[in-house]
Amino acid sequence: LGWSQINQWGGQINVNIAGLGPSGVAGDPNSIASERNWQLSQDLSWVKKNHQLKLGYIFFRQHWWGSDPYAGANFLTSQTANPAGGDAVTGIGLASAILGLPNDTFGSDQYYNQTYNTWGVYGQDQWKLTPKFTFNYSLRWEFVDPPNYKKVTAGDFDYSTGDYWIGGKSLPGPCGTNGVAPCIPGDGNLADLPGGSHIILSPVPNIKSPHRKNFEPRVGVSWEFAHNTLLRAGFGIPYDIFSGVTQENNNMQALWPNNNYGNSSYNQLGQSLQTIDAAEGQALSFAPQETPWLSINYIPLPTKKPPYSLQYNVQLQRQFSENLTVSAAYSGSVTRRLDYGYPVNADPTPGGSSATIDARRPFPYIPTSFGYSFDTGRASYNSLQVEANRRFSKGLSAILAYTWSKSIDNGSSGFFGSENGASGNSAIQNEYDPKSNRSVSGYDVPQNLVVSGSYELPVGKGKPWLSSGPLSWVMGNWRTDLIQAVHTSAPWNPYIEGDLANVGRGTASDGGDSYMRPNLIGNPTPSHRTVLQWVNPAA
Repeated sequence: LGWSQINQWGGQINVNIAGLGPSGVAGDPNSIASERNWQLSQDLSWVKKNHQLKLGYIFFRQHWWGSDPYAGANFLTSQTANPAGGDAVTGIGLASAILGLPNDTFGSDQYYNQTYNTWGVYGQDQWKLTPKFTFNYSLRWEFVDPPNYKKVTAGDFDYSTGDYWIGGKSLPGPCGTNGVAPCIPGDGNLADLPGGSHIILSPVPNIKSPHRKNFEPRVGVSWEFAHNTLLRAGFGIPYDIFSGVTQENNNMQALWPNNNYGNSSYNQLGQSLQTIDAAEGQALSFAPQETPWLSINYIPLPTKKPPYSLQYNVQLQRQFSENLTVSAAYSGSVTRRLDYGYPVNADPTPGGSSATIDARRPFPYIPTSFGYSFDTGRASYNSLQVEANRRFSKGLSAILAYTWSKSIDNGSSGFFGSENGASGNSAIQNEYDPKSNRSVSGYDVPQNLVVSGSYELPVGKGKPWLSSGPLSWVMGNWRTDLIQAVHTSAPWNPYIEGDLANVGRGTASDGGDSYMRPNLIGNPTPSHRTVLQWVNPAA
């Protein structure tokens, strides 16, 4: 169409025409993301009498950067509509596009760049006190440094105080002076902005503070207390220091008062006409919004700490013969500080007008709910595990393993309910009563039976057939394996669309979620189950 100026940002072109839908390539081919890692580590092993000692350290540096530029225009019906109005529907989006009269143009020069370091040291000892008793113990210490943002600053919201944090060592200047983000709108006085008393310079330039108390002890014993009978037990506290680190850092960087999206409107009623080339040749406004309150979403508590788990197990193993081994074990864990994310700032009291709901929000200067992530997720896991390993003659062996388990959490099955299936965040129905969200985990599979077999074909070296020669090189020493798994399904979590309780939590289209769970009022199992009706919808 001869629009020579539209691709001024060097990225994807998006042309949206009313009645025809958007153009462009799904998944921008001009989007660039790169991750570079550097690792330095050293391990030392030392055997001294009945001790096997190991010491080591690791330094891991990660550098992630990305660029996602794009530009485009919207062609609506209003540019070719009858300005006199009336009941008749006039104006055609395609006609506006052919004439080259956009309603608005937009563009982005998105850029993200961050680095962070990981440090860790450990020491362990395997101590063989007697030929039949071994004791293992170790201690690991590791932590992740706060992110170091390059060329952009970060922003975050502190739920405990209601303050929005602006990253950096000092506040940016006023937009009225330089007009280039990052800048503070107006004359730079935060107190003049709506809710400005809750906008502050971050106490930490890069928002996050390192959590350096990640000490991870582990102990274990192995005891042959009777002939061919072993007792094993262990306990450990691992930390997941990498849990969502890169994604959370990305969600915080380039937030208000940064702005990497610009737009300008044209050809409104009463204005002189501007063609698409003339419009795209003009600079876009990249000034930040007046406040950060409508731009925060899916960000973490700035003091969020890494999750940890207390894990323990006891196993009894018995070798009944050279070819048969049976074991039974209990394995469990208690996990704390899991990611606990959901839309916050809903009205604690259902019902009322929009103005009433906004006034009753915990932070009334923020007129919406927004995605937020805490470290208050809790989970537990308990299981019985039984296994039998049998070797038969002529290269045949089989393993039977059965696990009976249960996993429970308070709605923290993955980041922002990502492992709760289609119902997603409905697992966290009431943000003000976390205990009411306690139930089986979204990934809970109570029973799991696995039967596997292995058969070594009687062909090849050391076998009855084709034990030598060229054919044995090709046809010999093959093995076939069979694995069959049978398990119960994960839980199903029905939900109700929309903000039924009218608490201003919103819907998925405006940053909210389908949080309501229906009450069970009958038997969910129909009298005659079929493929088309496995669950009774009237229950």
